[in-house]
Amino acid sequence: MSENNKSNEELTERFLQAVYEGDLDLVEELLAEGADVNCEGELKNYCGSASPLGLAAEFGRLEVLRAFLQCPNIDINKRDSYECNPLVRASQNGHLEAVEALLATKKVDILAKDSKLGYDSLLSASTRGHADVVEALLKYPGISVNAKTTHGDTALHLAASKGYLEVVEVLLSVPGILVNEKNDSYYHTPLHLAADLHHSDVVEALLGHPDTDVNVKDKSLQTPLHTSAYHGDLKTIELLLQGGIRANEKTINGYTAAYWAAKQNQHAALQMIVNYLKRVVEHGADVDARKKQVEDITRRKEQAKMAEVHKYASGKGNDPNRQMLLAAKNNDIEKVVDLLKRSETNVNLTDEKGNTPLHLAAANGHVEVVKELLKVKELNVNAKNKDKGKLIYPIHPGDDPNRIKLDFGETPLHLAAKNGHVDVVKLLLGHSDIDVNAEDKYSVFPLWLAVDLNKTEIVKALLTHPKINVNKKYVCNDHFTCLHRAVENG
Repeated sequence: MSENNKSNEELTERFLQAVYEGDLDLVEELLAEGADVNCEGELKNYCGSASPLGLAAEFGRLEVLRAFLQCPNIDINKRDSYECNPLVRASQNGHLEAVEALLATKKVDILAKDSKLGYDSLLSASTRGHADVVEALLKYPGISVNAKTTHGDTALHLAASKGYLEVVEVLLSVPGILVNEKNDSYYHTPLHLAADLHHSDVVEALLGHPDTDVNVKDKSLQTPLHTSAYHGDLKTIELLLQGGIRANEKTINGYTAAYWAAKQNQHAALQMIVNYLKRVVEHGADVDARKKQVEDITRRKEQAKMAEVHKYASGKGNDPNRQMLLAAKNNDIEKVVDLLKRSETNVNLTDEKGNTPLHLAAANGHVEVVKELLKVKELNVNAKNKDKGKLIYPIHPGDDPNRIKLDFGETPLHLAAKNGHVDVVKLLLGHSDIDVNAEDKYSVFPLWLAVDLNKTEIVKALLTHPKINVNKKYVCNDHFTCLHRAVENG
């Protein structure tokens, strides 16, 4: 290798490292020395190759990103080794301001997809629950709300399957949304997935859309009622029955929803379905049931919105704990500091999904908010949010069938790890009570998440913790260790 080539490689490496660290002064200094703003290289402990703009977008280095966008020769759509452009990276990690800055150039390829799963920016934001990013992307000309992944899932499929109600509601507001689209694997619609995974609030939102087909069938001819009956999900069953679903439909094997409820000893679910069928026999089916349900759900939503407006207008919306949740989510550091001074503020109170302020701040990469919350002595740093999802089949052959009865979810460390917020991960690891090996209901732990998602910097940070169990096995993937998974991922 010539001295000149070696010098260029060293310059590129220093340049990419400066971008990753968000060191704007050093970035500008290296640009002046001749660093290529469109270079591509491998960063230490980063999986694959990346461009400077891609790194700035992925890790939310906003000042650096804005500086790059001022460069006349910047390639705004340059892809990394996974074929992700900067917009996809910013979207998947929830960096709203970075997304807005990229969109403002009017030159970004909003339909560009990665090479592994076929995720574009909208799909990436939807599967991670970044409603604000989804909303921003949908305003951009040419966006495709019905774009699909390699497996045929739309953004609505992804958000519905994970219970991201806020994202679902944003998507449903878009004219032309295909609410009954089926994916390629099992012909599941968003309604199938929401019902199967026990997200009754998402089911209700989907049923509130006038185009939703409540009787839609998947590859096995199952309706959403079959899976809800299997799980004994009374709330979802009630919503489906109220919508006039045909309760006696049979699967490809001839099974009705009542059969599944009986087979699984879901007695309350069975009784609910039987009572409904009796009413149909006695009084006939209500042909206007779906129309009435859509109108009722829409009316309740409007009433809830108005109640919220009146609540705050009358001064009754000053609950410090609610304000803390909003401030943590929105990165309002001044509000967070102010609320922490108030004796009535409880940092461990949760929203309807079990998220504490620390969950919300960690998930969105709000470093300064996380710092302030970690100073609170009473903070439960290992609190787990809620996950009521229930799979219709065991997660893995031989898996404990009682797993579906669990309803706890992820810790703030899980959320920070999977969303790629390395600075937040490091802060959490510095807390004396942190459980670095904590598991969610599916036995997923932070190190597995980081390895599975190729978050190399997160992996490196987690491995520095003295209590990390590097040989811990994930029971739902052939009892693989993280090393197995890393090798499998290549």
